[in-house]
Amino acid sequence: MASEDRFFFQQFRRNSIQHRKSCSVYDETVSRPIWAAVFASVVSLTTVCLAQESAEDLQKLAIAGYREGRLDEAFTLANQAIAVAPSDPTGYYIRGLVFENRQNDDKALADYNMVVKLSPKLPLAYSRRGALHFKRGDFAASIADFDREIELEPPKANNHWQRGISYYYAGRYQDCWKQFELSYKTVNPDDYENGIFHFLCTAREKGVEKARKSMLKIKGDSRVPMKEIYELYRGMGTIDAVMSAAETGCPNAGELNGRLFYAHLYVGLYQDVLGDAEAALGHMTRATENFPIAHFMWDVARIHAGRLGEQQKKGN
Repeated sequence: MASEDRFFFQQFRRNSIQHRKSCSVYDETVSRPIWAAVFASVVSLTTVCLAQESAEDLQKLAIAGYREGRLDEAFTLANQAIAVAPSDPTGYYIRGLVFENRQNDDKALADYNMVVKLSPKLPLAYSRRGALHFKRGDFAASIADFDREIELEPPKANNHWQRGISYYYAGRYQDCWKQFELSYKTVNPDDYENGIFHFLCTAREKGVEKARKSMLKIKGDSRVPMKEIYELYRGMGTIDAVMSAAETGCPNAGELNGRLFYAHLYVGLYQDVLGDAEAALGHMTRATENFPIAHFMWDVARIHAGRLGEQQKKGN
């Protein structure tokens, strides 16, 4: 499970603890006649508190199941938690994660909508739903959720690369390159991907040559083959050099798969911005079909491949 999901669950647990404290019904200042008058409501409140304790246990078990890949178990437990405590957003969130993992995006969205309804001031609820909107190709809704997340947690603005990518696919190129420039200046000057998307956004707005002149001076990270990809974007490298670098050394199968995914993804994005849509589609197809990864960036490749495929159909 992503760290943000663990943090999300912890936030709800704190909320639940505060709510359970409010379940205390004994007050020495309450007179006996008044106590007798409220006995029925006390019984009702006690029932609610016991149900909440039961819901928390179910939620903990569901989260454990999800973390360990036991999705059927997590799904069943999340449903039980929702049945016990329908006003607690945690169960919906867990079930939404399972739906999303199973590629059932419509039902995942319905659960995330319920989380937002029940916990409208929780930034991570908007983050998760915003990412799902992106996967569904609804870039405006994605940006709106990311904007709301940032309103609730302003420091997130500095490095919100997902919002930057949503800007790119929404055609908001100036907002896009500004987002990645902000990330470069305030949080991560070493990340090649900040520089890559800054180039792509600028190239769409101003052209490739101007984009090259304004490329960020990335210090560089150690991920292979990001250095060679950045050199390609600068006009000083080659596609062959990127692909060769991806296979250098002795990477294990998982690492090699990731290297080749990013190599094909960024070569494809580069070729598309240069105007070679056919070559770009070939690389995007290889990225998505031959070297899949469980990451937001796989959906970037999938969406881009879909766009290129539609353009190709219209051209024919």
